[in-house]
Amino acid sequence: MWRSLLFMPVLEERFLAKAAERGADAIVLDLEASIAAARKDEARAALAPAVERLHAAGQDVLVRINMPWRPALKDLEYAVRPGVTALALPGCASAAQVVAVDACIGELEAERNLPHGGIRLVPLIESARGVRDADGILRASDRIAAVGFGIEDYLADMAARPSIELQTMTGLAVAEAARAAGVVPLIVPETLGNLEDLDAFEAAAERGRRMGSEG
Repeated sequence: MWRSLLFMPVLEERFLAKAAERGADAIVLDLEASIAAARKDEARAALAPAVERLHAAGQDVLVRINMPWRPALKDLEYAVRPGVTALALPGCASAAQVVAVDACIGELEAERNLPHGGIRLVPLIESARGVRDADGILRASDRIAAVGFGIEDYLADMAARPSIELQTMTGLAVAEAARAAGVVPLIVPETLGNLEDLDAFEAAAERGRRMGSEG
């Protein structure tokens, strides 16, 4: 399993050029948060050469798709392809979402002569509903390899302020659901607004490790 994931806007050539040199275990090519709505189609068209380039360099490649259904379906047409290891599903809030994505991937794998089940899933739980249904989400598909927890989006959904107690409690709930489902939790239970503070990041990663997280 991946120790580190590097999220990368698929349209940023200056970042992609050196992505394979950064030492991350996997590169996550982003079609979601880092891409403006007006540039989504441009990003989808840029995905294939970016995947080929990183895969040829020996990188595991993930793609973070959009989760409102219409853009998600467009993303899947481009993201289900050779060289893609897994898809990250942002804002995953129900088992039904996972089941639907799983079915779409399966159809595309069959059409494209790709190994069935070869593309894995990494749900990103980012809401109160997602935390409450984490057990169902993580048992919804055999494709699920790992789960992430977006603490900033969760706090916004809860209208809550950051606190060690809340972040630890919810991170542990997701980690527990993951272990029960046989899924790897990739959880850092801390807001990470200042990535230059490496001591704070290390302390947050250690808290995640103590609650059973990997990575």
